[in-house]
Amino acid sequence: AGVLSNISLTSFQDISASTNSSLFVFSFTVVNPASPVAVPTVSFTQSLSDNGCPSLGQLVSGSFDLPCFLSDEWADKGSICRGTASEVCDPSFTPLRREDSRPLLIRSAFMLTGNIGQDNSLPCTATTITVTLSLSVPVYRTGACSSGITLTGLYGSTHFLTSFFASSDLSLVSYNRSTSYGQLTFGATSDVLRAGKLYNFSFQLTHRSQASTGLTSFAINTYLVASSLLNPDISGGCSGSYVGCRTPMSVAVLSLPYLGIGQSSPYPCSVNTIFASITANVNLRLGGCRPRLTLSGLLGSQTSDALRSAASPDSVGLAVQDLVNGASRRGSWQRSLGSLALDLWGSVGTAPDFLNSGASTRLGLLFSFNLTNPSSTQPAQSVSAAVQLGYGTEMQTPSPSVFPSALPNLNYSLFPDAGRARVLVVDAVSFTTKFISQNTTYPCDTNLITVTFATNVPVVCPSTTITISNLVNSLTPSTASLALVANANGALNSSGSWTQNSGTLVITLGVNQSLAASNYTVSFVLVNPNVAQDSPVVSISGTLPGLSSSTISTVIMDKSTSDLPSMYLGTDCVNGYGGYSESSPLQIRGLVFEKRSVGQSIPFAGVINTVSLTLQTNVLLISNAFCQPVINISQFTSASYPTGDIWLVAQPNLCPAGGNSAYSFQSASPGARAGFGSWDNSSARLSLWVTENQSLSPGVAYVLSFQVSNPLTGTGTALTLGQPGPSTVVVESFVTPSNSLKRGTPSYTVSSSVSLMKYRYLRSLVTGAEPMDLASDKPCCVCNVSFNDTRPMRVQVPFFCVKKVGQSSSTPCNVNTITVTFVPTTLLQPNSSITISGLTGASAPSGPLSLLDPMGTLANALFSNAFNGTPGFGSWDNVYKTLTLNVLKPIDYSGDYVIAFNILNPTQGQPAATIQIAASNFRPDYPLARIVADNMLSDVTNPPMFVTAPAFTMNTFSQASTLPCDCSTITVSLRFNVKLNMACFPIISISGIVQTDSSDDSALMINAPVPAMLSLSGQWRQGPGSFSVSLTNSLEANTVLNFSFTVKNLAVTQSSPVSVQLNGIPIAPVSLLQNNSVANYRVDNAQLVNYSIAQASPWPCDDNIISVNFSTNVRLLRSCSPTVTIRGLLGFNNISNLGFNGILNLTVLPVVGSTVTGDSVL
Repeated sequence: AGVLSNISLTSFQDISASTNSSLFVFSFTVVNPASPVAVPTVSFTQSLSDNGCPSLGQLVSGSFDLPCFLSDEWADKGSICRGTASEVCDPSFTPLRREDSRPLLIRSAFMLTGNIGQDNSLPCTATTITVTLSLSVPVYRTGACSSGITLTGLYGSTHFLTSFFASSDLSLVSYNRSTSYGQLTFGATSDVLRAGKLYNFSFQLTHRSQASTGLTSFAINTYLVASSLLNPDISGGCSGSYVGCRTPMSVAVLSLPYLGIGQSSPYPCSVNTIFASITANVNLRLGGCRPRLTLSGLLGSQTSDALRSAASPDSVGLAVQDLVNGASRRGSWQRSLGSLALDLWGSVGTAPDFLNSGASTRLGLLFSFNLTNPSSTQPAQSVSAAVQLGYGTEMQTPSPSVFPSALPNLNYSLFPDAGRARVLVVDAVSFTTKFISQNTTYPCDTNLITVTFATNVPVVCPSTTITISNLVNSLTPSTASLALVANANGALNSSGSWTQNSGTLVITLGVNQSLAASNYTVSFVLVNPNVAQDSPVVSISGTLPGLSSSTISTVIMDKSTSDLPSMYLGTDCVNGYGGYSESSPLQIRGLVFEKRSVGQSIPFAGVINTVSLTLQTNVLLISNAFCQPVINISQFTSASYPTGDIWLVAQPNLCPAGGNSAYSFQSASPGARAGFGSWDNSSARLSLWVTENQSLSPGVAYVLSFQVSNPLTGTGTALTLGQPGPSTVVVESFVTPSNSLKRGTPSYTVSSSVSLMKYRYLRSLVTGAEPMDLASDKPCCVCNVSFNDTRPMRVQVPFFCVKKVGQSSSTPCNVNTITVTFVPTTLLQPNSSITISGLTGASAPSGPLSLLDPMGTLANALFSNAFNGTPGFGSWDNVYKTLTLNVLKPIDYSGDYVIAFNILNPTQGQPAATIQIAASNFRPDYPLARIVADNMLSDVTNPPMFVTAPAFTMNTFSQASTLPCDCSTITVSLRFNVKLNMACFPIISISGIVQTDSSDDSALMINAPVPAMLSLSGQWRQGPGSFSVSLTNSLEANTVLNFSFTVKNLAVTQSSPVSVQLNGIPIAPVSLLQNNSVANYRVDNAQLVNYSIAQASPWPCDDNIISVNFSTNVRLLRSCSPTVTIRGLLGFNNISNLGFNGILNLTVLPVVGSTVTGDSVL
């Protein structure tokens, strides 16, 4: 009961000596458990019943004691190998002990000796496994426990067990190769396998292809659950020896101890022969394993997939050449994986396998195959080799072995450069030559671009493209077929694809063409930019098409830096424009006007002005399908011409500066006309388009002219002071003409990226508008101009540049012909008025005044006295002394206008008058405009209105007698400096002959004058003592006029200066001269001289005779009734008595017979 309940009782036997004995001895048989259990304490109980009534019975219990001895059976079982029948034969086995007799004490079963080994670990190969073992307990063939031994872990065989070798006491029971069991069961042919005895047996299994480390443990029977692992038997040999090789069912890991791989070509897209050398650690001709070699990592190739087909094993797939036996077979190629699979194990279809020739053992492979290299560069690929053994679940797929970088020996001679021979190394294609140049530097010119290039390696990729980039700003429009003038000796297509915006030309390799690693030349034509620029950074690159396209790395091209001999190099210095790398591609010379001069013909206001231009450029100005340069010349301040076409072929006029180049230019489109420009009146700008399909040569001066109207200046206009002309007239060329889609050629604008040295003619460092050279000389052939008047649009205030005036006579009161010569500096249109003023002293009846034509040019007919009046007259205003000429026909500065008119000079002398000339009303649109009165230039010889002041050049006086009371003849001699014209009624007046005894007489006789040009009488006025006489005829200047008249002297003495004056032609009174001294009208002072008085007697009261003696200083004429008076005769008695007051008057009486003539007495 209890612990024995699980033990099967097989028999029971009562072996007591006597039935009545109190010692009960009995036995029973049980089968020990297969594994140790807890040793129980065996006890007993005895129930004493009373006639079967348990309730009345007694329960007796107790424990068994162990025997104190071993029975013979025990002793026999504990013997040490006492013969073949002994169950225990291991000499070291522990003998039985007393405790072993304890009921259900079960010894532990374990393996005393356990060795197992195999003779090889080769995949897919039959191997003999040998087992040696001994156990710690006997194994019984019969009974409750099976006597068989089961070895577990023997899985992995590709076949059932083929043979079993053992001693006669062992036999094979069964073999299950399932991976779940993998067990071999064998048992003893005898009843028991003895404990401690060595048992040996062997059997054959076939290795699978999978690598394995072998069996892990064996278990014996069901009660050997905890048996130990068998120890490897390493004492014997083992094919494919390695550590663990003898471990049962261990299968060697296939390895490839030597690998080598290389290639024949590193060039992109080339057909590349791959050479591979492989050595394995096992025989590769293991047909049962179906070995398959796979090369992996052959990435980048362009070779398409080629899978070997069972249907066509020799025609489908990638051809592989066995270099050992020369056989050619096919493998399966997968491009995306870069793998090549070769079946080595037998036949696919009817084709032999790769190793189906030669020796039965093959450890090494040497073969080649062709791949097409990728188009892109790549480093050596990490290629690995793996040999697959088996199939399905029975497969060994060892980790791939990477080919080392070392090359197979066979490639060294082909490729000394080991790096380039490594498998699928593909050279990076680069340009070793990359040279570019051009043949013209002119804007808009047709430019032959020449490119020379070479690659470092041959280029064989179909449709390879060469790209030349950054030829920016060319005017050539985008096109898919830009013709190549030279196309690399036919290696390239005859045209390329041109993209204008990016300046890119793509050239494609011709069909079935390739490029060797040598120089190729390509030429093509581009239209240069219209704008100056430095040569752009041009690059060259390429595209190698393929399954995965690649590029030839972009590199900067080398540029030609030489000069272009065909270009204009300038003349102002030794090198000119040389030395500026103008052969570099798209190095575009900036347009600079080397000569840019401008001048005008006339500085006069409101007239037609011929403006002359001289232009010379440093570049070819080209008008073609892309460009039509337009030159703008602006800042013609206030110039006027109707907006539109302006004729450039100016009329010959005013000293032309040179040949006319007008037909090199045209006006704006549409309706462009050669020989014309376009004038914008709002901005005073002239635009010159280069004539269609023509060009202007550099270094050539082009001279042309055009006509505009100068602005009206002066009083009554906005330009009251005239205009000095702009300080700068600029010339430039616009980028885009307004009249078409073509482009202009702009003037060079300074950029920091361009050396200014090459543009030595520049004057402005700010804009592309260059200041022109302004003419500074005198205009030819016009009047009153000065230096700088040829400066364009320099306009004077209108005036008369010729304004001369002279006269015919300076004689007072004479008819005087005034001659006027004038030239206006503006156009005087009909109804204009010219006023000549300041004719001081001139006299003529107000109203029409006839105009004379002194030069015979009919100039007088250009004027009238009124608007639309009669030609040949002016209008005279005698009050204001002005002559007004009303213009009948336009007059300008083209010639002198000479007219004359007669006036009467004043009677008085006067200095030359300041004659002024003015004009007005000559522009209807400027009603207040006028030429301000300006002084005319007087004729030096005959200054206008100069009237000689009449004067006496001779004025002598004499009188016949100075005696008191005498008749005195006055004689006057006169000579005048001027003609005395009767028109002014000249009267000669003598004054200062005062205190005469001649009464007023209006017809005082004149003695016959010489010459006889005087009246026979004159007017005498006694009071003022003047005598006036009129001329009867004009007296020429410097003619001596002598005349005399008689007056009677008074008795009174006097001396008064005598003067003469001229009236009518007034000459202020001047003293008459006598003997070069001032003449005086004199009457002698009569005086007594030498007078004395005496008496005869001094005595008182005596008669006394008074005696008086005297004489006179002059003759005394009787007509004076001379009386001698003696005073102071006082004290004479007799006389006093007679009333004598002391005064004695003596009257002089005539003396009879006196000799004194006349009535003189004394």
